Amino acid sequence: MSIADQTINTTTLQAEAPPVADGLHAVTAEVLSGLYRHIDEAVIREYAANGVDATKQSGSDAHVEVTLPDAFEHNLIIQDFGTGMSPEQAKVRWASYGNSSKNDDPDFIGAIGAGAKSGFAASTMILLETTQNGITTSFNYTWFEGVGPQVVGENVEETGKPNGTTVTIPVDPQRDWETAAQRALLYMGSRVRVNGEVVVDPRGDNPAVMHRMGYDETSLMKSSRVVMAGANFRVPETVLSVVSDVILPARASLGNMVIEVPNKSLTFTPSREDIKDTSANAQRLREIITENYAEPINAQHLSTSPWQTYRNVRIGDEGGLSVDYITKEIREHIDLVEEILDDVKETYGLVGVTYSYGGRSTWSGEQREQPRGRSYYGISRETITRGIQAEQIGADHMLFVYSPEGNIHRSPKVRTWIMDQKPHNYMVITVADEDLFDKIEAVGFATMQDEELRKYKPKNYIPPAKSTAVRYVAYNLYERRSYHTRDQKLSPADIAEHYDAMYVVAYGRHLPTSRFLTFEQNCELLQNHFGQQRIAVVEMSPQSSKELAVKRIGLPEVDVDSVIGEFNETATSTLPEKYARKIVMLSELERFGMYSRKVEDLQEAVKVKGDDDYGYRASRVQTIMELLELTDTVVELTGLEEPATITELRAVADELTEENWIDDMLDSLAQHDHTLTVEQRLAMAIDELTKSRRERIVSPEASQTFFRIDNSHRSTDEKLQMVSGMVVSQAYHQLLGDEEENTQRTA
Repeated sequence: MSIADQTINTTTLQAEAPPVADGLHAVTAEVLSGLYRHIDEAVIREYAANGVDATKQSGSDAHVEVTLPDAFEHNLIIQDFGTGMSPEQAKVRWASYGNSSKNDDPDFIGAIGAGAKSGFAASTMILLETTQNGITTSFNYTWFEGVGPQVVGENVEETGKPNGTTVTIPVDPQRDWETAAQRALLYMGSRVRVNGEVVVDPRGDNPAVMHRMGYDETSLMKSSRVVMAGANFRVPETVLSVVSDVILPARASLGNMVIEVPNKSLTFTPSREDIKDTSANAQRLREIITENYAEPINAQHLSTSPWQTYRNVRIGDEGGLSVDYITKEIREHIDLVEEILDDVKETYGLVGVTYSYGGRSTWSGEQREQPRGRSYYGISRETITRGIQAEQIGADHMLFVYSPEGNIHRSPKVRTWIMDQKPHNYMVITVADEDLFDKIEAVGFATMQDEELRKYKPKNYIPPAKSTAVRYVAYNLYERRSYHTRDQKLSPADIAEHYDAMYVVAYGRHLPTSRFLTFEQNCELLQNHFGQQRIAVVEMSPQSSKELAVKRIGLPEVDVDSVIGEFNETATSTLPEKYARKIVMLSELERFGMYSRKVEDLQEAVKVKGDDDYGYRASRVQTIMELLELTDTVVELTGLEEPATITELRAVADELTEENWIDDMLDSLAQHDHTLTVEQRLAMAIDELTKSRRERIVSPEASQTFFRIDNSHRSTDEKLQMVSGMVVSQAYHQLLGDEEENTQRTA
């Protein structure tokens, strides 16, 4: 029997004897089932919420399991692991309205007993199976025209099944059930799994009262939401407008937000999709935000001193404000401090240094366009004030310097002090007003007297380069300074004086290292080879000549590349060929080559069922398995042969799923003594294998077939059409070949 026939037989199941018409029941069911504007979302939300409530009531921490329909299975299935229902409870709660068990319970969201029947908005049948204390009750709840929903085919039996309830609804698989599930379940506190994947609440385990939606949330939800007991509701603008009476955005706008409120504190529409547009809801929402958010945040951040308030909300990392929303009182303090900083900037100017786009930009009291350099980006040198507003710098990265003359910011010591700080994102603010400086100092900001700054001795002093026709940049091989290339300009004479040998690199290049070693391990590797020699790594500017540099510096050259190359070869040579073959296979199943170098990434890549949260298309084997499953279905239905490329991928999957081969590979590497860890050597081996040119293991045709299917944006139906086309196309070409052969034989 075909899949289509099975679906039709399931969805058109009829009772042997139609029940007696009940006009009131039919009208009630008709009205309540037609409430929903967003049917897919509503159906998933109702049954998942019931499942979460039941599971929570039973004391279990199990996830509610939601299985979405697809091209082969047209059922929406929701399974919980709660207390289940007895036969009497199941009939009362399912076969009538107004019998909700949650009317007076503040922990649950049910109210009118309509949620269990919401499936009729999307189907004419709901299949229920519920188990309580070893007794399993099952029946079809079927919609009859003019009669309404009726219980059909009830069965009660003793089973060994665990407590819980499973609801199965035959639905249209063409609807966007995946998006509907995300919208309905996103804020249920990670208590639901969809197709085996946990729906992670972006607010974390302990949601804050106010949560600013990220870009992905906004794209999904399209509007602000109120959350009660895990269920989320759309909020009318008239109700939401009261939020701005209590709080203000810390950034440009309030944006889309998620507001957590006590259960049943706001009234909602009968469909439970929206908060009602009433003045009572608006007033209650204002009270909730005031009591649960505004008052606590004032207690935490608001101070009698504007400078202390400013520090409280900007303390921490360099990301700027530590909160998304603030109160009017806090806003007044912040505005006052920023007004003072603006005045200081206008009078004395501010100075600082920050790193962006891989290069250093100097912030000063004026804006200038930075010429295009090696990064090929035109970077504007913005003012410190704009840097504050853009929240690229935190209060912990400000140095206030008291200078009665107000000109300390012009001292060359300022830049030296900044470059000695970690990180380099710092700004120096000159304060000439002694009273203002005292207030800032009393709060606990970093402060310094101008005389103290003038006497500051740099921690990392490097002699300035002499003016010569050829410019050189030198690195000390055995110090971390090798990472800060632009700050170490030495003349040829300085290099010859301080170093024993030299290694020359082209402009923009760095000291060659083994990328999978730590900095200390790389240094140790070179020190073991070169002894105590101090080697200058000399970067040539584009206009420089290597011959001239070697002649002017006068130091012998060393071959660092060979040392690194030989070490890499010894670290990777012990990997057996059978494992190297599998790694190359995985690389050839990646469109642009395999970039992962970690054991856990390999393990994920060969899972038959991968973790979608782990990464974008992480499991290559899962994609092959899905392709094989589709092919088997098409071959079974058509009687045609599977394409040769699919047969090849089937063999690839068999080889990559060989039991414990990754663990065996690690054991094999561990048997060889080496200074590096097994993980480091494996990473180096993968890197070498994916870069080296060797004979292909997976044919280009099979790889292309894999790439065409391995697209998360394609629906199952689209993939099915592609596989069907491949099978039929092969049969067609075989037919043409047979006809040509017969023609030649006849001639």
